[in-house]
Amino acid sequence: MKSMLIALKKRLYLFGASYFMFWSKLSLRRWNPRVIVVTGSVGKTTLLHILEAQFGSRARLSHHANSAYGLAFDVVGLRGITGSRLKWLYLTLAVPLKSLYFRHHQEFYVAEVDADRPHEAEKIGKWLKPEVVLWVSSEHSHAINYPIRPGVDVRQQIAEEYAKLAHLASKLIIYDQDNSFMQGLLSDSNVTLSGVKKTDVQNYKVTSRNSSFKIAGQIYEFAQPMPESTALQLLMALKLLSYLNIQPVQDLKNLTMPPGRSNYFDGVNGLQIIDSSYNAHNASVQTMVDMLSKINHKPKWLVLGDVIDQGVFEAEEHMQLAEYLSHQKLDKIILIGRRTHNYVLPVLKKSGIASESFRWPKEALEYLKKNLTGKEVVLFKGSQFLEGIIKHLLANPADEQYLCRREPAAQKQRQHYGVG
Repeated sequence: MKSMLIALKKRLYLFGASYFMFWSKLSLRRWNPRVIVVTGSVGKTTLLHILEAQFGSRARLSHHANSAYGLAFDVVGLRGITGSRLKWLYLTLAVPLKSLYFRHHQEFYVAEVDADRPHEAEKIGKWLKPEVVLWVSSEHSHAINYPIRPGVDVRQQIAEEYAKLAHLASKLIIYDQDNSFMQGLLSDSNVTLSGVKKTDVQNYKVTSRNSSFKIAGQIYEFAQPMPESTALQLLMALKLLSYLNIQPVQDLKNLTMPPGRSNYFDGVNGLQIIDSSYNAHNASVQTMVDMLSKINHKPKWLVLGDVIDQGVFEAEEHMQLAEYLSHQKLDKIILIGRRTHNYVLPVLKKSGIASESFRWPKEALEYLKKNLTGKEVVLFKGSQFLEGIIKHLLANPADEQYLCRREPAAQKQRQHYGVG
């Protein structure tokens, strides 16, 4: 019975999306932009912001929208559900009405597309009809939404979903040439393929406050501590700009990253905070910890929340993460949540890494307040309302506005867990 209800819910999700996409298509046709899709498990939002710095007013970017529903709303200039559920009634009426007269006017539409569930990315691709698809990555994210198929790795299923979207590009696919899944799934493409590789990056420098990349003899500077994997997104952006005959902007210090994604904050008593608390799965955790390892500062602490949405792969994913962390030279690792406690902590203790584990964020906050000296650089990564912990460690309380999950519902949850 439970599996039948889940299957019905998935069908209803796509059925509802079809309604909004049908109406929004009228506005999309009237607009008729050159559509560029950014997709992948990790890094697509960073790439979206890099492209925003390059395109300026020539492009509309789908900030806050990467699902079938969100993009349908974005095309007619509306936002999705962020508050009352009664807004569904409003949107059910507003989308058809606005689709009759509304249109954006930018030359390009740069749309971020996720593959949270099977068939959704392909559905969006058929609707948007992209000229170019930039496939950033393919990792073990949202695995809970994919069915278990005997003998088929869920990573393969996720990659296949992204590939279906990529194959809908009419002119160009830009992808990570080092990714074996991508290589195999794109080999039969009938459009131009353009790959990027890690070896294309000549130099990478990072501090807790900023970073820079050297590519083809040119320096690209960021005012945030960007992980080394950002180079792949930057390379993809440069490939796209070359295709479009647009001169790239090298100074990216004015680029603003979304809340909870590799942002620096001054903490109390000189503490240095790197906020990557928006989400976490193995690939993104490793990317950020690799970055932390390259920062010339001691001591280095990691505050890590559970990796969620992994379903039956929960234990496997956390144990792989534990194995990775056991080889890192960090001064302290703070774990928050039952999953990291059950699967990560035992491996860290066995490896002799200084670590503490807490079930709830309030307990971790109390520990941090008592034990941080102010000399540390601390990376926050993952779930468990870490942004609520960061709030209480900021040197400037006004910086709270730049943390992730500011909506009332999230604030209520943080208060419930003692970090409001």
